[in-house]
This record gives sequence, structure tokens and C-alpha cells, in this order.
Amino acid sequence: MGFELPISTRVTVRPGPQGRVVIVQARARLWIMLFTMGWLGMWSFAGFSILDIFAFGSMKPGLSMFVLLWLVLWALGWLYGAASLLWMLAGEERLGISKTEVVKTVHTPILSRSWR
Repeated sequence: MGFELPISTRVTVRPGPQGRVVIVQARARLWIMLFTMGWLGMWSFAGFSILDIFAFGSMKPGLSMFVLLWLVLWALGWLYGAASLLWMLAGEERLGISKTEVVKTVHTPILSRSWR
């Protein structure tokens, strides 16, 4: 069985240490990236404003637990937005193919995860 190279410009095939490695670059969607950057900017401003109020104690005593929970959820939302933006900017999927196994790796510059 012959091997045909893919047509897409986002896909490259390279020889690997035990076979071939297929690399698929993440799709960069310009409008979503611009929206996410603006959203992260506003999200950061709101979170740091609340953090400032929380840190200097200028808040009513009953609201502090609510604000603390809000900050935890705010941080999770910020991480999700930043990870999505990083994925669109520099993410890729790698598929390592050898005679004995196939390994899928999802890779960004700061995080990588593999499945066999």
C-alpha cells in the first residue's frame, strides 16, 4: 500500500525515530483570536479590580466568600481563554506512527499530552 501526502498546507509528514510523524497545525481563526484577546483584556481588568478590592478590605463582610468563589471561577475562565488563544496561535497535533503503535500528542508551547 502506497503513502499519499495530504493536500492541506496545515499538515506535514516527517520521518520520526521509529516511523513517520504527521503534524497538523491548529487552525488560526483571526476573528476568534481578536475577540479572545479583547475578552482576556477585559476579563483581566475586571478580575484585578475585584482582587484589589478584596486585598485591601474595602468590601462588606458578607460578600467576601462570594467574591472569593467568583475569583476562583474567574481564574478558571481566564485559563480557558488563554489556553484557547495559545492553541490557535501555536498549537499542533502530532500523530506518531510506527509498526507497533500509534501515539497522538496534542502540543502547545507550554503543555503537551500524549495518548497511545
